[in-house]
Amino acid sequence: MRKLYFIFCFIFICFSAGSQNKEVFYQILNDINTDSLQKTVMEMQAFSSRFCLHNNTEVADYIVNRLKYYNIDNAHIDSFYVDNQYSHLVGDFSAWMYNVKSTLSGTTFNDSTCIIGAHLDAVTYGENHVPYSYTVGANDNASGIAVMLEIARLFAKYQLIPKKNIDFMAFDGEELFLWGARHDAMNRKSQHQGITLMINNDMVAYQPQNEEWKLMLIEYANSIEETKCADSVCKSFTSLTPIIINSWDLYSDSYAYYNEGYKAIFAYEYYDDPNYHSVSDVLENLNYDYVKEIVKLNFALLYHYAIDNVFQFDTSLSISNSPLNISNISLFPNPSQGISNLNFHLAQEDEVGISISDVSGKIVLQYPFQRFTSGTNQVLIESNHLTSGLYFCTLQTLHGRKTIKWIVDTSY
Repeated sequence: MRKLYFIFCFIFICFSAGSQNKEVFYQILNDINTDSLQKTVMEMQAFSSRFCLHNNTEVADYIVNRLKYYNIDNAHIDSFYVDNQYSHLVGDFSAWMYNVKSTLSGTTFNDSTCIIGAHLDAVTYGENHVPYSYTVGANDNASGIAVMLEIARLFAKYQLIPKKNIDFMAFDGEELFLWGARHDAMNRKSQHQGITLMINNDMVAYQPQNEEWKLMLIEYANSIEETKCADSVCKSFTSLTPIIINSWDLYSDSYAYYNEGYKAIFAYEYYDDPNYHSVSDVLENLNYDYVKEIVKLNFALLYHYAIDNVFQFDTSLSISNSPLNISNISLFPNPSQGISNLNFHLAQEDEVGISISDVSGKIVLQYPFQRFTSGTNQVLIESNHLTSGLYFCTLQTLHGRKTIKWIVDTSY
């Protein structure tokens, strides 16, 4: 009888703890503060420039101090040097860059980490894609930093202690192809760190008030179950309609972690921001109630994976993809001795992004998404700065991507 009594007590305590955890969980969801989110965006926008070649130490210091204010005392700048590189935005460059890194240590599984991250840098340019000496970058990507810092505020206020480590990360150099995230992901891989999940927020604040509130969840090949979990979280705890797609994954910090074999989720607003990379990307054009829903998603995922698995999410749903819109891709001449014509056919008008990568997977040329008409389209691809060798040309749309081989021969 005494044995049965202790078993009953144990079950009751476990059930009560789960109920209390749920109560705290819902209390925190209701405490997400839009004023706090807007304050972060305003203060990030106030920096004269956040372009990664303009020295982002002050920006990084600001984020470090905010994290320390939320009792994450180990917040620090992780600086690194990028030497002798090329970008279509600036040409050849070398520069110091400045990530921010901080950890809430786990109590039980401190050999495994969940990462919540966003890039701190920004770029503003005109019609010829020449970067200005100043930036604003409210949506891209002060909005993602605001989500990350709001999560830190909630953890501090409610004195939440995770079972797994939670790393709060701010990445420099995203606009020159993910330098900060690549630096961190490669370091973690070399140290054999266990990463449960990396959550990336990039441009999560543009939402027309009178349109359905949608959010794109970019799915990586190794993170199908995690993306389905995020889909279920959106439907259970937010007013967002999740749209899962398996493209655009190359274009933000989460790709660097996926490239090292880590699982990642990439949250990205659904509607095209007309102020993208322009002087109009300012805080007044953002929807902070929408950002609040993004914070709910992030908090629920961190709670689920790092604190207490008290919610059962439906991961059985199937993900359907629309037919790929792009066909008949060719490069001529191939091999190229300087300039090649990239031709491709679209069944209907679409946004297309173009990237060139070498055999190691490193992107050496990148053209931002732009709208092309239905029918045959042509883009000139320059290879003057490339060394002889094999490259891969990738064209990406909302519904997927196609890649063809491209040979550069500078011996002529």
